[in-house]
Amino acid sequence: MIIVDKNKNDSKKWSKYFLVLLIAVIFLYLLLPSIYKYYKSSQNSNYYFCDAEEVRNENFLGVNAQFSGGQTQSSDYAFSGKYSSKLVGAEQYGLVLHLDYPKVGSVLKMSVMYYGDLTNIYLSCNSNPESNLFYSSKHIVQNMGNGWSKVELKVTVPDDDQLKYFLIFAYNPDPSKTVYYDDLTVEIEEKDLKSSFTPDLVSLYLDNKALNKLENQRNVALNKGILITDEDSWVKGKFSYDSLNTEVELRFKGDWVDHLEGDKWSYRIKMPSEESWKRMKEFSLQSPDKRFYVKEWVFHKMLENEDILSTPYDFIRFKLNNQPPYVYAYEGHMLKQIPESNKRREGVIIKFGEDEKWSRLADARDFGQNRAPYENEERVIANIEAFKSKKIKKNPVLIEQWQHAHELLYNYQQGISTPDAIFDIDRMAKYYAICDIMEANHSTIWHNQRFYYNPIIGKLEPIGFDGYSEDGELVYYGKPFLGNYMNDDHVNYWYAYYSYLFKDRKFSELYAHYLAEFSKKEYLEDFFDKYSMEINERIELLKEDFPSYNFDTERIYAKAINISQEMKPADNHSVKVYIKSCESDSCTVSVVNVHRLPLTVFGSKNKLKDEEWHPVDAFLHTTKPGKKLKYFDIKIPIGDKILMWKLDGVEGDYYSNIQKINPPALLDLEHKSNHTLQLPLSDDEYSIHGDLITINSGTHEVKKPMIIPADYQITINAGAEIELADDSYILSYGAVNILGTEENPVQIIAKGSNQGFSVIKPKGECIWTFVRFYGLDRLEENQWQLTGAVTVYEANINMDNVSISHNKCEDALNLIRSDFDINHLFISNTFADGFDADFCEGKIKNSVIRDTGNDALDFSGSTIEVEDCRLIKLGDKGLSAGEQSTISGENITVDGADIGIASKDLSLVRMKKLDIKNCDKGLSAYMKKPEYGGGRLEVKELKSENIQHLLLKDDLSLIMIDNEAK
Repeated sequence: MIIVDKNKNDSKKWSKYFLVLLIAVIFLYLLLPSIYKYYKSSQNSNYYFCDAEEVRNENFLGVNAQFSGGQTQSSDYAFSGKYSSKLVGAEQYGLVLHLDYPKVGSVLKMSVMYYGDLTNIYLSCNSNPESNLFYSSKHIVQNMGNGWSKVELKVTVPDDDQLKYFLIFAYNPDPSKTVYYDDLTVEIEEKDLKSSFTPDLVSLYLDNKALNKLENQRNVALNKGILITDEDSWVKGKFSYDSLNTEVELRFKGDWVDHLEGDKWSYRIKMPSEESWKRMKEFSLQSPDKRFYVKEWVFHKMLENEDILSTPYDFIRFKLNNQPPYVYAYEGHMLKQIPESNKRREGVIIKFGEDEKWSRLADARDFGQNRAPYENEERVIANIEAFKSKKIKKNPVLIEQWQHAHELLYNYQQGISTPDAIFDIDRMAKYYAICDIMEANHSTIWHNQRFYYNPIIGKLEPIGFDGYSEDGELVYYGKPFLGNYMNDDHVNYWYAYYSYLFKDRKFSELYAHYLAEFSKKEYLEDFFDKYSMEINERIELLKEDFPSYNFDTERIYAKAINISQEMKPADNHSVKVYIKSCESDSCTVSVVNVHRLPLTVFGSKNKLKDEEWHPVDAFLHTTKPGKKLKYFDIKIPIGDKILMWKLDGVEGDYYSNIQKINPPALLDLEHKSNHTLQLPLSDDEYSIHGDLITINSGTHEVKKPMIIPADYQITINAGAEIELADDSYILSYGAVNILGTEENPVQIIAKGSNQGFSVIKPKGECIWTFVRFYGLDRLEENQWQLTGAVTVYEANINMDNVSISHNKCEDALNLIRSDFDINHLFISNTFADGFDADFCEGKIKNSVIRDTGNDALDFSGSTIEVEDCRLIKLGDKGLSAGEQSTISGENITVDGADIGIASKDLSLVRMKKLDIKNCDKGLSAYMKKPEYGGGRLEVKELKSENIQHLLLKDDLSLIMIDNEAK
């Protein structure tokens, strides 16, 4: 009898199948690069690739082209395959691609793998000799392992009639060294050069009475050489654009008479209360040359790119009465639409008053003088003024903002508080760095500066505008950048104004960081790649009236190179160190910084090659050549001969040898106090390990403000109960993690008067689980006021099982400019709104909001997903979307409200499975602010019960139910 083991035969059978499958997978993996290259070439004729594997007639065979330099093929090293291009001696060029001239505006993205001495990397792009264009990169973007690095180069094809072709190649500049290149890739991204920019045609009609009045004002101004305006300077006119035809008020704008020369006059225009143009209620029209043509627009775009506020600015065709149209520039005035359109909450906008300055200068001109008396004191005696002051006086909230903003700017004017206490210092530093790169320092003159009071952080933000005058770029006495030797004590009334900032350690660090960042070639290339088509469109428009005009991009690159070179310190030169005195175990050395920017000493050591060093911390102001040396005394261990220092905000460490001679001069060191950690708890209630603060479980009574600086992060452990009393609050600039559990939640409750819980611009992610906030009020200190009991600003936050109830202020939860993911949020018994999100992106689901004095969910300028939420017993709206929000929702119940769902001011709300009960109005879409427009509300699978008025909309808005317009 023969017994067959069926399982054993099956096992052998499956082993054979597995082996075949494994071989197939390996084979496919080996062929994958070739398959990918074939796919790329078949899909994209603008893709070129050379891996140096095949040579024919001294040419490498590649994808979509042959590459010269095949004689350099070598099997010494290879990134992929068996071969690469070996460059040594006379063979300096490899993997050479001859490329016919691509379309203007196209972007060439090039990369190559490199092996060898890192000082010899060059990926280059050259043109025919007539054009004389050359681009080169040593920019390593990735270390690929095994000694290989990836180098990239990106070039935008310029509009150059001389250009006929490009040569793209790898290059070895040093014949004595050997380098290898492999896998050269070139991709061409063709831009659509069809114009997407269609300038508006705007008409202004002035009758003879208005024209005569303006002519008289113009003649007076031309005679004095200066324009003075007042309330009597306004005239009436008719403003027309498309279907808009309305009566406006206008006057001349500007201070100098360049705005009145020739036929192209400059105007300030005010729209009637019920109208706006391009969301602007008040704006200026002027000839483009008054703001140096397209460079002002580019300046605004760079500010916008870095989230710095600026006025609306662009170009139109403008027609006055029966004259032919001219190319003009429009510029928005300082109104609330500026912060709102840049995702900021409404806040007052202030400036230093300049009317007195120009009035005294006009009087001086009457007596034949070119300068007004007390000119050097103008900055410190100028009034502080708010735009739209009449509106502010009617609004208690704006009055308090104005008072605090006035106090902040006064402290700036007099140099009293630190810049960080007055400004959003990060944005202030960015603003100054951008003004330097763009040579737009006309914007930084004291009477040209404008500031927005951010009510969320209680500080001022700069508003960039007026970067240039008719004379073009403003360079202060040939300075490479504004911060150059700018923390001396200056008599010059402009310089004294700026030096206050550059003496500050934190501002100086941020300014240097952004100045270095924005002056990088890669940064500018990315910026101009992004906006090149828009720039070219505006240049073509400007050429209609200014045929010889050309935008000088190369000047910006040259300025950036100059800044990079000038701001780089030098070992043993930028800082000079002298022995002053020694004791038994330490020495005092006198240090002077002769570099263009402030520097920081961070350590000392015996020998340069020593790995160990002794920590030191000293901030060194600059000393301008020709000025009295400004010395700082520093204590170091005896025997150390080297001082280590750096330029804060910029990578790189430097050193200076300590000279064994006495310093030539001595000055006192100024110290600036910084914000410090405030933890009003006993030692057993918390622990600190490095930058991590942990609050233990148990009951903690807080009677004073708890403040966490940005350099820390704080964790509140499960079972902690924090009782806020006696006007206390919790304010953190670092990341906050609240880690309650279902069994042991965290509780933050009011024991008496309190000022809530706020997190402002934390560096890391915040995670809150199982936490209960009860009875909190808003932060209100030194005229700085927030609106939320729990406020989070510019953060990335996740919440799960968070409860907020019985708050005593406008919003229970207020998130601003934040990304969030919220699950199981419960809000009840609120004074006004439940959850208010301004300029946010996020998701909220499985949540209940009930018994609110106003809206349950209030979204402005935000993109939000809402899922499985119940909104019950509400004083106003269930969900309100405004200021161009985009909201999507599913499984939403609104039970008991004045309005169930509202979409206004260009917002789009899409709802699925919406259940509305017991409401006066169900669905509402309308325009609230004329600078926006109507709202759009789309609902699928609507259920409604006991609704007095199901639909309410205006003519500018749209409501759709199950894809049918109502």
